[in-house]
Amino acid sequence: MGDVSTRERLAFWGLAVIVVLFAAVPSLVFLEKGTQYYRFLTGWEPGVLKKMGVDYVPHTDSLDDADLPDIEFVEFTLTAPDAQSVKVAGDFNGWRGDGYPLQQERGAWRLVLPLPPGQYRYGFTVDGKWTLDPGVSEKESVNGRDVSLRTVEAS
Repeated sequence: MGDVSTRERLAFWGLAVIVVLFAAVPSLVFLEKGTQYYRFLTGWEPGVLKKMGVDYVPHTDSLDDADLPDIEFVEFTLTAPDAQSVKVAGDFNGWRGDGYPLQQERGAWRLVLPLPPGQYRYGFTVDGKWTLDPGVSEKESVNGRDVSLRTVEAS
């Protein structure tokens, strides 16, 4: 009879451990999801933010200029009604291949970036293919690749 009671105790405690595990795992998942949802609602969830900014400021020869440069809003547009995606990349974002995506508006793709005055080299990636800006006549070569050149002047 000692074996039967030992088996029964072992079966009971084994079942109890399994029940506790099955009860604890979903509650931990619910707790984590609830915490993420609360952070999202209160604005404390950094995962919902995506970096969008300018990583390049033109070089100045003088360190005496303590004033920050003016910022101009520069519009990049490209007419490509059949394109699926259009992005712009240039020296203002470190030539990152993913670039900044343009938004489609009635067959034209458009993006407005805040840039300080200076000269900027850039190009568009239309469905993965490098394309120069047809609206800009100034061109230049950077690392063996033709790029468009745009001058941003302070207003």
